[in-house]
Amino acid sequence: MNAPTATPIAQAVAELVKPQEVIAAERQAQAAIDGARLLVIDSREGYEAAADDLQSLKDSFRAVEAQRVHLKEPFLEGGRRVDAFFKVPLDRLKEAADIVSRGMLDYDRREQERLRKEREEADRKERERLAEVKRQQEEADKAARQAAEAQAAADKAARQAAEAAQAATDAAAQEAAQAAAAAAEAAAAEAAAATQAAQAQAVQVQETVDLLAVTPAAPVATSQARAAGTSTVRTWKAVSIDLRELVLGAAKAIQEGSERADELLSYLQANESALNATAKGLKGAARVPGVLFGESASIRASSRGKGRAG
Repeated sequence: MNAPTATPIAQAVAELVKPQEVIAAERQAQAAIDGARLLVIDSREGYEAAADDLQSLKDSFRAVEAQRVHLKEPFLEGGRRVDAFFKVPLDRLKEAADIVSRGMLDYDRREQERLRKEREEADRKERERLAEVKRQQEEADKAARQAAEAQAAADKAARQAAEAAQAATDAAAQEAAQAAAAAAEAAAAEAAAATQAAQAQAVQVQETVDLLAVTPAAPVATSQARAAGTSTVRTWKAVSIDLRELVLGAAKAIQEGSERADELLSYLQANESALNATAKGLKGAARVPGVLFGESASIRASSRGKGRAG
């Protein structure tokens, strides 16, 4: 791939050499710092001389800074013009990407809703199927109990008929008793057949229940497929903050000795700008719970032309 052609500004930067005035400023600055490191102030005269030196250093700093700004300005202007050239295409490309991204996110939301409804429908059908199996199980159990009760009643009737036949003395009575016994045996046989059928039904239902226990429900997709080269970034963030509630929660955690006290405190950040403004206005009278105010001092050189206090 061919290297991009250098722009006039880039070419100028590449060819830029250190101006002689900058080299002179470096020498002056080195001499100044060497002298400052050797400075010893042990008298009022020395203090006054140091004040003159400080003012000279401030003036030199402003002069060198002015040179830097002057030399840099053409490049800054060139940079601003380059930014202006590319602003329209960059803004439009960003807007186009945002439009496409919003469309994809909207589709994601619709797909998530569709999948949620599919999962709910699958869960509903599974609950209905299990309820039907339970109903069949209960009916089979009920039929088995009724068949067992009928079998017991038939057996009892057969025994009673047999006992009556044995106790009968005349031929007519014996014939009637035998007929009753035969009817009782037939009823017992029918009851036995019903019992077997009920037991078979119970076995079939139990097999169905066992099969459902090991057979998973039809799978339902939990997420939609991703387009090649794309991914959805989901970021959780605080969307509403009740500062009063947060402060009260932190205070309560501290009072109770909760292990969350430090965590909650980390969410509260002191407004140093407001505290510094209070300190500047009230000075030593500033009082805020938990805040220690102090004074710092520095020497400020006055502008040239102003007299020094004697």
